Amino acid sequence: MNKPTPAVIVKAVSHRYGKTEALRDVSFALPAGATVGLIGPDGVGKSTLLSLIAGVKIIQAGSVNVLGGDMADKQARQALSHRIAFMPQGLGRNLYPTLSVYENIDFHARLFGLNAQERKARIQRLLDATGLAPFPERAAGKLSGGMKQKLSLCCALVHNPDLLILDEPTTGVDPLSRRQFWALVDELQKESRGMTVIVATAYIEEAERFAHLLAMDDGKLLVNAPTQEVMRQYGVNTLEEAYIKMLPSEKQQGSGGLAITPFVPDPASPPAMEAHGLTKRFGDFTAVDNVSFRIEKGEIFGFLGSNGCGKSTTMKMLTGLLPATEGEAELLGKPIDAGGMAVRMRVGYMSQAFSLYEELSVRQNLLLHAQLYQMPDAAGKQAVADALAQFDLAEVADTRPADLSLGMRQRLQLAAACLHKPEVLILDEPTSGVDPAARDMFWRHLLKLSRQDKITIFISTHFMNEAARCDRISFMHRGRVLAVGTPAELTERQHAPDLEEAFVQYLLDDEQAEHAARSDGLNLSGKPENAGRPSETAAAEQSLPESGKALSDGLGAENRPSETAATFRTDDDKAKQTLPASEGLAAKAARIVRADQQADGRQALPSAAADAQDKLFSDGLHEENRPSEEVSVHQQYLSENEAALSDGLHEGNRPPEEIAVRQQNVSENEAALSDGLHEEGRPSEEVSVHQQHSSVNEAALSDGLREESRPSEEVSVHQQHLSENEAALSDGLREENRPSEKSAVKPSQFETNQAPAPHTDSLKYWFATVFTFAMREGKELLRDKIRLFFAVLGPVILMSALSWSISFDVQNLTFAVLDRDQSSESRALTEYFAGSRYFVEQPPLDSAADIDRVLKSAQTKLVIDIPPGFGRDLLRGNKPEVGFYVDGSAPFNAENIKAYVGGILSLYAQDQIRATGLPIALQPAAGVEARFMYNQDFKSMYAVAPGIMMLVLMLIPAMMTAIGVVREREIGSIANLYASPASVPQYLIGKQLPYIAVGSVNYLALLLMMLFWFQVPLKGSFMALSLGTLLIVCVSTALGLLVSSFVRSQVAAIFVTAIITLIPTINYSGFLYPISTMTGSAYWIGTIFPASWYLKISVGTFTKGLGMADLQQEFWVLAAAFCVLLLAACMLLKKQEK
Repeated sequence: MNKPTPAVIVKAVSHRYGKTEALRDVSFALPAGATVGLIGPDGVGKSTLLSLIAGVKIIQAGSVNVLGGDMADKQARQALSHRIAFMPQGLGRNLYPTLSVYENIDFHARLFGLNAQERKARIQRLLDATGLAPFPERAAGKLSGGMKQKLSLCCALVHNPDLLILDEPTTGVDPLSRRQFWALVDELQKESRGMTVIVATAYIEEAERFAHLLAMDDGKLLVNAPTQEVMRQYGVNTLEEAYIKMLPSEKQQGSGGLAITPFVPDPASPPAMEAHGLTKRFGDFTAVDNVSFRIEKGEIFGFLGSNGCGKSTTMKMLTGLLPATEGEAELLGKPIDAGGMAVRMRVGYMSQAFSLYEELSVRQNLLLHAQLYQMPDAAGKQAVADALAQFDLAEVADTRPADLSLGMRQRLQLAAACLHKPEVLILDEPTSGVDPAARDMFWRHLLKLSRQDKITIFISTHFMNEAARCDRISFMHRGRVLAVGTPAELTERQHAPDLEEAFVQYLLDDEQAEHAARSDGLNLSGKPENAGRPSETAAAEQSLPESGKALSDGLGAENRPSETAATFRTDDDKAKQTLPASEGLAAKAARIVRADQQADGRQALPSAAADAQDKLFSDGLHEENRPSEEVSVHQQYLSENEAALSDGLHEGNRPPEEIAVRQQNVSENEAALSDGLHEEGRPSEEVSVHQQHSSVNEAALSDGLREESRPSEEVSVHQQHLSENEAALSDGLREENRPSEKSAVKPSQFETNQAPAPHTDSLKYWFATVFTFAMREGKELLRDKIRLFFAVLGPVILMSALSWSISFDVQNLTFAVLDRDQSSESRALTEYFAGSRYFVEQPPLDSAADIDRVLKSAQTKLVIDIPPGFGRDLLRGNKPEVGFYVDGSAPFNAENIKAYVGGILSLYAQDQIRATGLPIALQPAAGVEARFMYNQDFKSMYAVAPGIMMLVLMLIPAMMTAIGVVREREIGSIANLYASPASVPQYLIGKQLPYIAVGSVNYLALLLMMLFWFQVPLKGSFMALSLGTLLIVCVSTALGLLVSSFVRSQVAAIFVTAIITLIPTINYSGFLYPISTMTGSAYWIGTIFPASWYLKISVGTFTKGLGMADLQQEFWVLAAAFCVLLLAACMLLKKQEK
């Protein structure tokens, strides 16, 4: 018998980031069809390894073979991209927040070349399986953490992969959502036979559920074996204990044997912290809602909750870093003042992320901290020395934090927080990402601070085993405190086996309470009476499938007698009591749907059926772990409950014959669901029958009738069709992917789940993918109000401001006169200047000291100093001197003033000669008159406005395009490009098209402004101007793409793009200075830069009347510039990360 081919083979793989070695000679092979857990603290190389397997990163050393293909080969990666799904680390990192649930999945389906029919079927299948079907129109950014992860999973599975790679998919998610997520993965893996799942997880206890284990530390592989075998080999009961034993001996120091002495409160001491009704709102969003608790002095108080539940916000309010919207908090009996320093001097705060200075050494960071807390020099140095010794940092005192391990960095932060001897220590997820041994050592320090130094410790976490070490904990969810008590008390209250199960039960109770509260606000018609929430309910009803809407309508109280309603609830309670405490496939699905509906404030499933599902879900057990008799009983009850759920009725209201028939139908439906078959693999007769049933069912659902109001024959026929249709729809997988008796495909052949790959090398797919990227970018732009504002109104604002502020018309210059003569001749000279349109006279000056004063204060640009005896000397025929003082701080204006003064004095001299009556010929031999072509009025607006349009069209589209690409880098969604068959040119052109469209809209708005606001007529060809504008917008957006290919942040993209576009456009395009006057490199920059060629088009069409034939050269140059810039961007942006 041939040994099955491994799904993944990694040989001698190493990877570096500069001087940091992320992977060190890693080699292993993973079996096909297995679920593999990858464990290790942050920074050990888990994400790097998964990225290499997914083909997202470039292989630097070694080889990676996935599903029989070499991931170092470009063609192999392209062929395997249809068979690999990669879900990157972080909540919804592969999602687009402004796109809806359906649009996100549809985008991923289009990337993999699925046609419309395939997309629709698979999306609906995944939405139904994950419980997201009621929310297809909800934006991804408005989903809870658990629902984001489910949506990310849908996006990863939409193309039916053979290898699913999940990078810490449940980190920071609450236990209930984690449980739902893994139940979903289990069921989808069962349906997709042969699919290999590789999961990196931060929760080591979570990895115990996986069949195979990979453990890493410091870039090295510690173990590659079945999980249970690893635990037996090390003789431990938990995987965390086994992992600690895998670590080198120096890292095991301080682990194990952590004895937590009981906390004994001091009745004479006041509480260290007390909060009453603490609330914090950010606009309409309530981050913390009416939180109250009391913490005793010296107590270790834990805050347990998922990411985004309000833990960090609460801590910031308690430290005075953030003011509370409502409520009050006290620290050691005194109110906390967010603006005062008294609270901060008594509190030590350790933030979730590393907040010390990377440029300083360990010792320097601590010394700086002592100075910030105003500790005297001697006391500060002594405190630093004590902290280095107390927290075992003396050996690394002169090392920078970047060179320390994550555990030592956390100890450094704790040392800094404790340096000034605070009375209260607030720690925000201090051990997130560190290995278990480092976590144990960290907790030893916390216990010493609490028990010996009597420091009150307030710690937030989302690790259950860490929360169990606290004296008391508080469960927090959606900004509210669900319960407070010791870990033992909270577990006992819920009769749960452990703290995680207790938290799950509290979450379920909270959701049920919310549902009950919402139910109290419903009227008899089933619609909310409160106007505050109807929009959500209406949206949920609209988003439900037609069958679901008919289901919910069938539960209306007005269609059912009160006795029937009472019977329904009573019978379901009986079923709830008799159902075994276990969880099956359908129970998981129904429970997931209900939990998510309640989590998002939507209408939940019918209460009775949902309550029964609660009981099924709460135990979290699987059927395969039970005796066969219990499984059969469970399946019987499950079938009955599902039947009640599907049509909104209950068996207590039906004849027993109908119940038996329905149970049989539902059982058949479950059987169809479990094999995961699809229609293409069935005989044509079966497909036609299925389609017939589907059509009949849709027709039955669309009429909106309740079963109670129909004849019994019609109800039974409808139920029969509904059951058959559910069975056909529930498998939802492609039939061509199913094994048959004649052509069964073994998992080792990697073809179990493989559908015919779409033709992604065709021209049709190429343009379809460009269109996919363009449509997605366009939707994001239209829904991002800030970006849309700058993209549309930014050019209009710039055009208005710059066109009015930039002018070459030097007029209305202020001047003042110091007339020391006070004669008629001196007044006549002054009148020549006052009568000119270039000058505006100011009040006369009284002394010579006033000349410096008015010029320094910029009150005047010109001062005329007429000396005493000016009129007398002029009448005698002498040449009196007059002083002209010009403000030379602006050379351009000074030169114009000098010319204006010369012209006025020349005219004054001619008039004086004529007044004498002397026979002197004042007319020149030949008349010379200057005439201006194309701009007879010599108005600078006719040249400035077309130039400003050039500047705006070069700047704004380039900046918007650069931000659009870099933004994907920051949020992580660019991984969709790396992990899909799409190419870099498809991605860049698709990103560029929406901004070209926006640039065209900008052009029309600017053109209308110039024609009707600035009164600049268009004398040339409109088509020539439009074609030139289209080309310059293509050039500017391509320049933005080029910038985005080498910058890594939006701030850098804005600055780099602004510098690259503004400086050449203003200085070297001919806008301010003619290119012909430039020399050397300035001349060549102006000649090569595209803006100078568009300026010829813009100014030429507006002022010179140029047309298409006159601007052929400019068109070709701009087209060539566009191609060169786009090609350069495509070459610089790589399909893989380094």
